[in-house]
Amino acid sequence: MRAIIVGYRRGPGKIYQDVALVRVLSWDRSTDLRGWNVVAVDAKGNRYEGIVIRRHGNGDVVRVRFKPNLPGQMIGHPVDMQPGPNMKAN
Repeated sequence: MRAIIVGYRRGPGKIYQDVALVRVLSWDRSTDLRGWNVVAVDAKGNRYEGIVIRRHGNGDVVRVRFKPNLPGQMIGHPVDMQPGPNMKAN
């Protein structure tokens, strides 16, 4: 499944750099995406892996916790989403 990085999770006085907001393209909402693996690769080949932790709002956006933290230059880049190892794709 394809998705695009929208930005970081933000609060009134803090930016959570380990949690990125990702807009999922062509998502039928009957599928629960919690636990799905997310992989982002930058132009230099660095690989950032994350896991969907929950939905964000009522739209097509989910929260993804990345390790290591996602750099700001990755905002707007596409990512790949796959079901986790103990999950089945619908």
